[in-house]
Formats: sequence, C-alpha cells, structure tokens
Amino acid sequence: MRLAAAALVLAACGTEQGAYLVMDAPDGPATAKTYEIVLASPDEIPVIAPQRVTPTGTATETVTYYLQATEVSATGTLAGVNGYSILVEPTGGDGTYIPFILLRDGAGALVGMGTFRATDQGAPAPILVKKNEVDRYRLTVEPVAEVTDAMAVDVRQALTVSCQDPTPFTSGIVWRPRVGGELRVVLAEPGANGDATTRDLDLDCDGHAVAPNDAAADCDDTRARFHAGATEVCDMEDTNCDDIRAIAVPCQLPGGATCNMGMGVAVCDDTTGTISSTCSPDPTCACINGTGSGCRVCVLSHETNAPPPNETVPCQPGIGQIGISLYCSGGSPCTVQVLGTHGGWEAKVSANQATFGPVAMNVGSNVLLKVRRPEGQHVAIPGQPGHPVGAVDLDVIDAQGAHHYVGIELQMDAVDTVCPIASSYSMPCSG
Repeated sequence: MRLAAAALVLAACGTEQGAYLVMDAPDGPATAKTYEIVLASPDEIPVIAPQRVTPTGTATETVTYYLQATEVSATGTLAGVNGYSILVEPTGGDGTYIPFILLRDGAGALVGMGTFRATDQGAPAPILVKKNEVDRYRLTVEPVAEVTDAMAVDVRQALTVSCQDPTPFTSGIVWRPRVGGELRVVLAEPGANGDATTRDLDLDCDGHAVAPNDAAADCDDTRARFHAGATEVCDMEDTNCDDIRAIAVPCQLPGGATCNMGMGVAVCDDTTGTISSTCSPDPTCACINGTGSGCRVCVLSHETNAPPPNETVPCQPGIGQIGISLYCSGGSPCTVQVLGTHGGWEAKVSANQATFGPVAMNVGSNVLLKVRRPEGQHVAIPGQPGHPVGAVDLDVIDAQGAHHYVGIELQMDAVDTVCPIASSYSMPCSG
C-alpha cells in the first residue's frame, strides 16, 4: 500500500494539524545539534532469521527491518533535546507511519536514536498523521555510540550502512536500543522519493538479498563482505557464511621443494586468525609420482558408455574411507571438516555412514568421505580414465585442538565398469 506523503514542519511554524513528535530524552544526548525524521511503513515489517550480529562470530538472532515509506521535507537544528517538539503535517491524504528520529552532533556523527513505543518495553509503534487533527506522541530517545562494521552493534550503539549506486548513499541504520533486539532502518535509494518499500532486502547492497523465509543468501545483511560464496581469508571472519571456521591457505614448503613453485597448504583457524605451523603438499604435489608420503587417493569408477573425447562419466556419489590414525584414534577422537574441493566436486564427511555433512565429530582413526557431482548422475565431466579429476581438502582437528591438513586426490579408474544402480557405491581410497 502506498502511503501518503508527509511534510515536516517545526512546531512554531506549523498549521496545527498532523502529529507532534515530542522527544522524551532525559539522558540526552547533550551533543546533538541536528535531527532527521524517518517515517517507516507500518504495513511491511520484515522479520529476518537467522542473521549474524557480529563480524567475528557465528551466533545469530532474529532481526526486524523497518522500511522508509515517504520523504520528509526538512531537517532541523536543536537547542536542546529533552521535550523538543516537531510537527509532522500531511501534504496528501492521512497517513500512518512508524517514526524514527536520528540525532547527529556538529561533525555529523550519529549520537542519538529514538522511536515511538506504545508501551515502555514494546516494539516501535505507528502514529497517525491526519488532516484537521493534532495528535501528540512521545518518542523514546536515547544516546547511541556509532560503531564501524568491524564491530558488533551492542546496546545503545548504531551502525550506518553505506552503499554506492553509483555515488555513495546511506542505505540504512542498524540500531540496538535499550529494549528489544537489533533494528534495521532501511532508507530509500536515490531517486526513489523516500520510498524503500519496493527495495530488495539487501541493506548492504552486495547483490545477495534476504527474505523472511529465506536468509541463506546472506548471513549478515549489514556487511557487504559477508554472503554465500564470498572469498574467505584468514581474518577471523566467516565471510562465506558456511559456519566452518577453518580455511586452507598457501604456505612455503620446507626443503626447497619445487613442486607448485614450492607452495603447499596449511590450515588457518579462522576463529583466531592463526595458521598451523605445518605446511603440507597439496594432493597434486603429494601424488606427483603416483605415490609417496602424504599421497591419499580415492578412485572413482566410471560408466562404460563412450562419452565425448577427454570426458568421462563418473559413478557417483562415491563413499570411501580415509585413514587419519596419525592424528586420531578411538581414545582421542577428532573433528573433521571439509575445507574445500577442486574440480567442481561436492564433498561431505561422516564418523559413521548414517549422517554426512560438512563436519564430522567424534571421528576415530578413519573418516568416511562422500563425493558427488552437482550436475547429478550420468553426466560427463572433463577427465580421462586413469587420470586425476579433482581433489578434496580436509581439516582434521585433534583432541588438543591442533589443525592438520589432509588432501585427497580424486582419480578416475583406468578400467571401465558398470555403475551400480544404488544411490551410492564403495569408492576405494589409499594413503
């Protein structure tokens, strides 16, 4: 529903119709010099779960979005905050809005936020802006400290989310008031006449929108570097939203190794930003001569049907057993998680064949690995019989919490076979 436009007028200059907004601000902020009014829609209030509320953790909560509904014609200056009145007058028909007030200091920093609450502990509530009628609403105002997106938004703190389209603009405000959870006030894009109700729910403008029934595309809609498929670096932030707090990172192999220009693989513990001291050859390097120390290979069968040249049709999904007794045993179980894959494969792990996922816990001296192609069965992929077609990177976390890289090369069997009819088949692994 389109809401009627509203004009903002100072109390002394108003025509005595509409709604007075009176700031109830016993705590200030004393530094406030200017104010802005945002009138949000009461009809569209998306509630999004789950959403991250800190850049360095994976804990989530449910957050509420308030979408700007109309332009306000003016902002103003302040001589004081507590008790200050602002008159909002209708310029079209009557309108109902949820009001937010933003207070800034002389340098333009956000120092206060406020909204109307029907009860002291209640959520932001609507007001009526009506012709030929004057109503009065007390806005609960509190000081806030403005934080950067490298920080969590704590109680009485706020984060300004900026975007570029193509010039910079303020996309919205993230505010955690004294009562209730985190609020996200979404502002209109430039040229939208103050209407944010038609915007995608993409507050950080990273191209990954959320929805009340689907937030999988973006675990944190307030920081553009977070979204599904984002590049991970060793910085204590799970930017790709997969909840796996370890990353395979390049490292220099010892002893002047020449394979892959002397570069190997280590594991970053992304909860602390620290990298394991052991640098291991990647699967291609470890298996460069077919076998060798650290060479782990799983062999996939393939269909006898003749595919196009330089392609093959793997039997999949395949399930194989990877020995990790160097790090784990029944008495000292490990956690194993998938760091990534190469060659377009998908991989999951399990301590027992009942449940496969990105992480397996209480793993003994062996872990089960399941690989498949996202294209589905009976689809040709690049590769030839008897040659590598991909790899899987695993992180093995021992009982002392140390991280160990385990790489597995995926090879296509040199012998044609008939793929099993069952949904999975046994995939021999060695090394």
